[in-house]
Amino acid sequence: MSDGADRRLRISNDDREVAAQLLQQALVQGRITIAELDERLATVYAARYADELDAPFADLPMSPAATTALPSAQPPVPVASWPAVSDDSDRIVLSVGWGTLRRDGRWSVPARLAVEIGPGTAILDCSQAVVPAVVDLRVTVKSGTLKLIVGQGMTADINGVTARSGTARSKVDGVADPRYPHFVLHGTVGAGTVVVRRSRSGG
Repeated sequence: MSDGADRRLRISNDDREVAAQLLQQALVQGRITIAELDERLATVYAARYADELDAPFADLPMSPAATTALPSAQPPVPVASWPAVSDDSDRIVLSVGWGTLRRDGRWSVPARLAVEIGPGTAILDCSQAVVPAVVDLRVTVKSGTLKLIVGQGMTADINGVTARSGTARSKVDGVADPRYPHFVLHGTVGAGTVVVRRSRSGG
């Protein structure tokens, strides 16, 4: 996609996913806000031609036009081969006090995410979301509830979650399948609850 004619080529779902992942990187780097991410993702998923992906990246240093290989064309990266991260400076943190936080529909799940819950509830429905190959999810649940809803084929390992007087349970396979996104949960549950289940809609 180097000239004007190429920019009017119709794009594929893979092209849109590449653009969505680049926007997620921009969020993690602090270049855009969550509200801006949602707005730009709407443009990406509505795009039909390559040049329609220019606007969401007009003020960003990255561009889907410079991406030469799609994730779907590359072999999955085993979790064990990922480099260790020494700090949480790039982790997106969602905090809930007494209320309810819900993320559902078409949204972009950060590769490194933390959910901190007091007595409230957090519902993360990832069945229709843009999900990276592996999601590192740190949970801190005092007395509230975290519900993680995953889509078809997605897996979740909760072995890293320590339940004190609360509970942590998963109704999905904990062994990663390289064809689908995998969630790795770790952290603590006080008197609260962590539940991982499949979407009832089969998404």
